[in-house]
Amino acid sequence: MEIIDLDQIKYFVLHWIYLSMRQIPDAHRIAIEDAIITRFSEIRLDTNPIPDELLKIGKEAIKLFVRSYDQNRDANWAEDDDHNNIRPSPDFMKKRLAHTGALNVLLESRAAIIEDNRTNQLLDNRNVTGDYVKDALLVISPLPNQNNGGENS
Repeated sequence: MEIIDLDQIKYFVLHWIYLSMRQIPDAHRIAIEDAIITRFSEIRLDTNPIPDELLKIGKEAIKLFVRSYDQNRDANWAEDDDHNNIRPSPDFMKKRLAHTGALNVLLESRAAIIEDNRTNQLLDNRNVTGDYVKDALLVISPLPNQNNGGENS
């Protein structure tokens, strides 16, 4: 994915992970943080691939960022000569994200996407969070009988 090379977008993706971590109760969040640190310390560039559960956190954060960005195409996408929205170039995205109100708009989109995900999943599972980044984090250190849908304590 070409856009991930932009430092500004990396910060947004890391911020999405932070926001999801913040929604996990403190004791469980600390257990997840400890487990992530342990997994990072076990990675050896020459012999160990990055664990799938860590890759999944990053992939889900990237997907959530892109969906949040794309949700407001009129503001975030470029236009062709006929004023039709076209997928923006990385340079266009970088300039758009530097705009003062970009973070607030993205946060609103992020919240709406998570709520839509949660609502759509409730029929299948009463404990869903709708936040796939949070769900990926909870895989790192699951607690028995943990309600993943709860808010931060």
